[in-house]
Amino acid sequence: MKLILSLALCLGIVLAGASSIEINSGEIATTNSAYFVFAAGGAIHNNTGTPFYSVNTLSVPETTATVFYGPEGILDAVTLNPALSMGLTTVKNYSSVLYPGSTTAVPRWWSISTTSDQLFNLTVRLRNGELSGFTATDLRVWEHDATGWHMISLAPDNITIGSSFTALDFNGLQFFAPAKGAHDIILGTEDSQTLPVTLSSFTATISVNNSIMIQWVTQSETNLAGYRIYRASTENLESAEDLNRFIEGSNTSQGQTYVFYDKEITQDGEYYYWLESQDIDGSAGLFGPTSVNVTFNSGNQTPTLPLINSIDRIYPNPFNPNVSIRYAVKAQNDVRIKIYNVKGQLVRAVLSGSKTAGFHEVDWNGTDEKGYPCSSGVYMVVLTIGKESFKQQIVLMK
Repeated sequence: MKLILSLALCLGIVLAGASSIEINSGEIATTNSAYFVFAAGGAIHNNTGTPFYSVNTLSVPETTATVFYGPEGILDAVTLNPALSMGLTTVKNYSSVLYPGSTTAVPRWWSISTTSDQLFNLTVRLRNGELSGFTATDLRVWEHDATGWHMISLAPDNITIGSSFTALDFNGLQFFAPAKGAHDIILGTEDSQTLPVTLSSFTATISVNNSIMIQWVTQSETNLAGYRIYRASTENLESAEDLNRFIEGSNTSQGQTYVFYDKEITQDGEYYYWLESQDIDGSAGLFGPTSVNVTFNSGNQTPTLPLINSIDRIYPNPFNPNVSIRYAVKAQNDVRIKIYNVKGQLVRAVLSGSKTAGFHEVDWNGTDEKGYPCSSGVYMVVLTIGKESFKQQIVLMK
């Protein structure tokens, strides 16, 4: 049996016993605990065949388990329980679909927008069929940002298996990217989101002749065919256009810098760019967006080159035990610098505060949050300025 249902009729309706549900357009929007649509034995799709999603916007107070209902109500809900208030929070719960650019993962993902960066406990409910091919104890929470994938959890702290769902509890999480904006997360195994490209920076700046210089720096490349660049006038990837240029990869274990000039910008405005890495085996990874604000001078002259947000220099590298991190801020903004190990676990929060425009410098003495010396190895410096993130590998060599 197939039911055709317009979005206007979604409010408050419970549908059971259907093999599938088709919805003309839009989304299931929930602002309270209402149980909107339940499809027994089938997933929810819109009439284009793409998986459906739910949207919840709720206030998340401290130490309180707040439930965000999924496309199938409580069956695939998400629960957030923070140490301190997360403020007004929106959760988009995407059903039966892999995140764009992800590899092996559970076919569901979430976009969580918060107004406060806090440690939190996360509970996700999955239909039992969604775990096909996975062992629940092997799953980890991964977050995607402009620099790639970051594992932000270890194994589930608790697993509850029901008759039609499995609930996974992950405790003590913190988002990798800054609090403001969306945090896109998935569930995958510990090594499932390893990308063939390790990216240390991806920037867009105004260049000569009224063009935009897109630059990205890789630390290593494996099994890589090359890159494509996408541009949009909003942060919405779905509205981005392919710039129809394929840049071949170098497939090197050494650092590599790539530059591409977008010469088709003719109007003032803010432009967003994404970088897609394409593997030889056909899979792909997505980085971005990075953005640039363009204002042309009168007479169509070359724009003034602005200061850009970036990691300017890290010296020395390798280091023992002190390292200096120099960075640039294009306009006063909130700045954070954190050090992570190769597993994506936080080692030390080096800096958090507001910084004025210009160049700044901060030192790290090679110790963790408790003041204990870190062992030799590879670490990741992550600079966050507003919504933008930059990262660069460093080596502690004792």
